[in-house]
Amino acid sequence: MQGDSPALAFSPDGKLLAAAEAHPDGPFLPRPLRIWDVRGRTLTAFRGRSAFGSVAFSPDGQLIAAAAGTLGTQVRDVRTGGLIDTVATGDSPRSLAFS
Repeated sequence: MQGDSPALAFSPDGKLLAAAEAHPDGPFLPRPLRIWDVRGRTLTAFRGRSAFGSVAFSPDGQLIAAAAGTLGTQVRDVRTGGLIDTVATGDSPRSLAFS
């Protein structure tokens, strides 16, 4: 990792650690969002980007949400990094399969 990671989250089973890097030029500029295998101390195949704010795993550990203030929140598949949904700032609350 090449930057500070002020947004960290462990998966519910403790096997994975998500780290959203800070951009040196500002708090809401996109940077890598990486997921580490804690036991192996290696990066997983997940590749995503986040303008860090906060990150959280779903209760089953299959999804990750990365929030970035006014940029909204992206929900991605933990295994593939595929985008599942984007929730814009100001959207009404709705179920995102986290319930």
